[in-house]
Amino acid sequence: MSEVVVNTPQLFAKLITDLSADYAEHKYLVVDWRTGKQRTPIQNAALHLWCEWVASTLNDAGLEMQVMTDRTKSPWVIPWTKHSVKESIWKPVQEAMTGHESTIDAERPDYSAIQQVIHRRMAQTFGITLPEWPKKREGK
Repeated sequence: MSEVVVNTPQLFAKLITDLSADYAEHKYLVVDWRTGKQRTPIQNAALHLWCEWVASTLNDAGLEMQVMTDRTKSPWVIPWTKHSVKESIWKPVQEAMTGHESTIDAERPDYSAIQQVIHRRMAQTFGITLPEWPKKREGK
């Protein structure tokens, strides 16, 4: 069985019927489900685009990232990237606010709240105004 969205009583009844049939045939099931409305593909694309824009904003402001490695005694100074913004800024804030490590587990309303916290912190701490969240037509 592939991923199924259950958002009506009819779909719920069909899922129960399908699960019952699969169990009767195989006597073994693995079921994984989530509640709430997780992010949409558009939100996922917007998150990645926004992280790219934030990386450019931080780099343009001269705020470089420092990274320690096991092999060096002093930090490496590197530019921000879409990936480093997501991993070092977005995900820690998301986990603190929602308890979810993965961005796939965040619910739709979480995205706006997380972005607002990051905006506020960057403005208060560094005097930086981050880009607004991408509009649908700007997303990838």
